[in-house]
Amino acid sequence: MEVGLSARNQGIGTALAWEACDLARQMGCHHVVLNATPMGEPVYRRVGFQSMGYGPSWHLRTQTLAAPPPTKDQVLFLEAIGRGEVMALDERGKRVEDRFFHDSLPNGLTPLDIAVHCQQPASVDWLVSHGVPLDLLSAWDMGWKQRVHRLLIEYPELVNVQRGERQLTPLHIAAERGDLELAKVLLTVPNDLDLKDSEFEATALGWAQHFQRAEIIILIEQHRMS
Repeated sequence: MEVGLSARNQGIGTALAWEACDLARQMGCHHVVLNATPMGEPVYRRVGFQSMGYGPSWHLRTQTLAAPPPTKDQVLFLEAIGRGEVMALDERGKRVEDRFFHDSLPNGLTPLDIAVHCQQPASVDWLVSHGVPLDLLSAWDMGWKQRVHRLLIEYPELVNVQRGERQLTPLHIAAERGDLELAKVLLTVPNDLDLKDSEFEATALGWAQHFQRAEIIILIEQHRMS
């Protein structure tokens, strides 16, 4: 069952985690390991879990199972994206439809997301040169801070673009990550602070409050009053 942010911070998640650990102990288990989302991590830390490191968690979603498998050409194109092989992209790109450059894959990622995740600047630039718009977070995650500033000057509306299944704005992401520098950059232009995500129906300020990002909370409140 999914609950909104307003139903959180009431001890419900902590109590459930304690009960699960107690059940495991009764069954003879000596260790409990889990994958936590950024939103759930504070709950598990309070229970006593310790982080073993960070990394992506993958699960097979219903929509992924229902989606048609990618073609061989599409697979080769995406592999070239992940490797930053521009010459291969020039060749493979001719064998897939242009919309494939933009579309989300069954795993929820776009080719641009894959290029950024694999830290392949050549692939990012190739996609942008073929009509894929560069969003603020992609540029930021590539370390292109000057390009982020230029994008905000030329296209300030990008700060309010909601992306992904959860429909998060860049400021939501900054609050989730606790990225104070990113939040400061985003708040150099007007933000629609009433925009809510589709999962918890919470604003960026609500996310900052949930994650206890005190400095980001102050920034957002100051921006609202300006």
